Amino acid sequence: MAKKMLFGKDNDKGLVLDGLKLKAVTIGQDGYTLDDILVHDATTQDNTMHLLLSMMGGEMPVALGVIRAVEAPVYGEELYKQMEAVQTKNPILNLTIY
Repeated sequence: MAKKMLFGKDNDKGLVLDGLKLKAVTIGQDGYTLDDILVHDATTQDNTMHLLLSMMGGEMPVALGVIRAVEAPVYGEELYKQMEAVQTKNPILNLTIY
């Protein structure tokens, strides 16, 4: 579920993009409105926002909760699928070492 990235005691602060960086702003100051606040979607495949959230530091809030939740292949499962596909195409019937 996508949600606005709000924080603060009264949820009156939020995150916006300032160029390629996240910036914490107060809603109602410097012309920022609720419409300017970024929306977080943990299920999006593009991990750019997820990386930015994970690297926040200094004066920025700490990102808590699920930052990224996407379906991804499991290495072991994909390896066995690849091995089975190769063996199906090129079965080794008998291996004799002399």
